[in-house]
Amino acid sequence: MRAFIRVLAASLLLVVVMAGVASSPADAQLGGKGQFTGQMTYTDGTPVVGGSGTDVGRINLFTENRARFLKRGDPNGAGFYGFGALEPGCYVVTAIAPIGDVFVESGGRYLNLPFCLAANETLLGLNAVVALPETLTIEGQMIFPDRSPVEGARVTLFTERRARFLGGADTDSNGEFSFNLPSSGCYVITFIAPDGNTFRTSGGRFLNDAFCTSEDRPAVDRQAILDTGGADAIVGINVTDRNGNGVEGVRGVVYRRQFAVADQRGDWLGRAFTDSSGDWTFATAGGCVVIDLVAPDGRTWAETGLTGAAPGGRFIQWLGCLQGGDSVELGGPVLN
Repeated sequence: MRAFIRVLAASLLLVVVMAGVASSPADAQLGGKGQFTGQMTYTDGTPVVGGSGTDVGRINLFTENRARFLKRGDPNGAGFYGFGALEPGCYVVTAIAPIGDVFVESGGRYLNLPFCLAANETLLGLNAVVALPETLTIEGQMIFPDRSPVEGARVTLFTERRARFLGGADTDSNGEFSFNLPSSGCYVITFIAPDGNTFRTSGGRFLNDAFCTSEDRPAVDRQAILDTGGADAIVGINVTDRNGNGVEGVRGVVYRRQFAVADQRGDWLGRAFTDSSGDWTFATAGGCVVIDLVAPDGRTWAETGLTGAAPGGRFIQWLGCLQGGDSVELGGPVLN
C-alpha cells in the first residue's frame, strides 16, 4: 500500500512539474517532441528551490556540448525542474548549486547532465544532488580551579564584537556546552558565572572569549575557569648571563592561551620583570597560558632553556597548562 502511495505521489509531482514548466499550451501534447524532469536536492533529501538570492538553485538548458543556450527553468518549491516540447536530439542541463554549496558528483558548484531524447519520449530522474554543508560547531567547558565542572551556568554566543546575539546554552553535568555555528567567521562566547562567583581572568561574572573558525581551521574547545579563592598556580623563571649572574629587567608577559589563533595569545593576564637576582614569578589561575620573555634592549638570548624556543633573538616564548596550586620552575634562559 505504501509503495502504491509513493508511486502515485511521484506521478502527481511529475504532472505538476511539467504543467509548471511548459512554455506554451502545445507543450501539453508531445506531438513527436520530448520532455524531461529532474529534481535538485541535498543529500538528506531536502529540496533545493529556485528563485532569487544566494541560497537558491538554478537550471539552464543547452544544446549538445553546450553549443547554444536554450532556456532557463529553476527548481520549484519541491526542487523539481523540467522542460517540455523539445525536439528529438541531445541536450545538456547545467545545474547550479546555491552559493557556497557543491554537487556530490562534480565536487563543484556546477554540474553538467548530458542526455538525449527520442520523439515522444519522457525522461525522468535527471537529478542533481547537492552535498550538505559541513556543520561547524564550537564546544567548551566551565570549571572550578580544581578542574571540577560547573553545572547549570549560562553561556551565550554572539557574532564578532558581540554585534548580534545568536543563542544561549547551559552547561551540563560535566560543565560542557556546544553551539552550532551558522558559517565560518569570528564569534564571541560570553561565559556567565553563577551568582557569587567571578572569573579570575576578568575579575567579574562575565568573561568574553573571541575566536574565529572555518572548515579548514576549526576552533578548539573553549574553557573558562572560575575564581573561588583557591590557590594560584605559581610560575618561576631565573634569567642569567653567560657568567651566571642574574639579569634584572627582563619582561615577562602572560596571556591566556587561545589555540584558534596563530600565535596562541588570548586574553592578557599581566606582566612582571625579573628582579636584581634575575628571578621572575607570576601567579595565575589554573589553565593554559602563553608567557613571552623579552630581553632588554641590545641583548639577545644565548640559551632559552625552554622547549621549542629558539635562541638568537630578543623574544622567547613558553606555552603550557597549569592547575591551581601548581608551582612550576621553568628552565633557566641565558642572555648574551
